[in-house]
Amino acid sequence: MSPIDFESLLADYPEYAAEWQALQRWFASNWRKQYVELSVLLRALKPADKLKMVLAINAMVESDMLVMSYRIKAGGDLLEGDYDEPDKIPDKLWSRDASHLIPRSEGDLVSGFRWEPADVA
Repeated sequence: MSPIDFESLLADYPEYAAEWQALQRWFASNWRKQYVELSVLLRALKPADKLKMVLAINAMVESDMLVMSYRIKAGGDLLEGDYDEPDKIPDKLWSRDASHLIPRSEGDLVSGFRWEPADVA
């Protein structure tokens, strides 16, 4: 995965300048994370124009700076493991504390994005 390079994103997609600023601040504050749900990111950024933010995030995916992936959320917790396609998620996943298996059907499918935390520029 390529580093998240906001300068090149701004050069390639200047119409999202405000979105790049907001995303750059979020990534700088959350550099240790490796995954974020789309809904969580949108709530954290409170964009004036959600469509433009989603399009900017899509440009990051198309530029190989983010990878879309899926997880299961059960009992309010994201379970370990992210998957490129929903059909690749196993039928049972370990609970957050690894004490028991949770059937996939008992959780909710969430979409989000992953990246390399040290690559955020």
